[in-house]
Amino acid sequence: MDIYPLTHSSSSGWGDLPDLDHQAQLGLVFGGADLLGDDSPVRRLAEHYPTMTLLGCRSSIDQAVTEVDDSELTATLVGFSSARLLARSSKISEPKDSATVGANLARCLNGPVPAGVLLFGDGAGVDANALIEAMRSAFPESTVVAGGLSELTCSTSGRPECWTLVEGQPVTGHVTAVGLYGQIEMEEVADGDHFNFARAFAVAASPMLSMEIAGSTKPSTDAMGWDLPAGSTTLGIGVSESIADYAVTTPARSRTFISES
Repeated sequence: MDIYPLTHSSSSGWGDLPDLDHQAQLGLVFGGADLLGDDSPVRRLAEHYPTMTLLGCRSSIDQAVTEVDDSELTATLVGFSSARLLARSSKISEPKDSATVGANLARCLNGPVPAGVLLFGDGAGVDANALIEAMRSAFPESTVVAGGLSELTCSTSGRPECWTLVEGQPVTGHVTAVGLYGQIEMEEVADGDHFNFARAFAVAASPMLSMEIAGSTKPSTDAMGWDLPAGSTTLGIGVSESIADYAVTTPARSRTFISES
């Protein structure tokens, strides 16, 4: 698995995007930029990497490899050796539809059972409990569901700036998910368990993507002391609601690891 972290600023954009020869299948985009007002940053990624699945939502961010202002964007491009991705999305009109939307998305992803699912949605108009319970109940315990709901803020004009990426387009009122299939290992580890997990993966040959997704507050990516293989990337994402907030046995402070065996 190859991981390529990028940052976008209003002054220099993405800079020179690397030529990945179609190696990047998944792009995770987060940040506080108003993409509903100007979607040119994600359009450039979509044009440069036309076969890549773009996923993400409006959030506060903290990336271990660099300092990124909350008004900017971070993108993490992931290239898999043999894994397969399947992305699906659904419009959600009212909170009462959340369980139905979650169940329908899970059904679309549950051909072969996915090793893991990344789920992001609108921070407004969604019943997070119902959505996440419906998603989790549709999969076996071995399938990790991680993600969160986008931060809800308003511009100075009062226009909501809560966006989620659907097929590379920033939109409101949607939930989107991607299933990861094949030789993928996806693990969610609670704070306090990381020492055993770090030892187990200290000799891993391939890089890992580590994501701490925290609800309500900006996460601290360096506070958990993870020891990851060379080439790994750590993302800290602050969202309105973290899926870990709704885990029965896992506290809100947790981290999700994605690797390819």
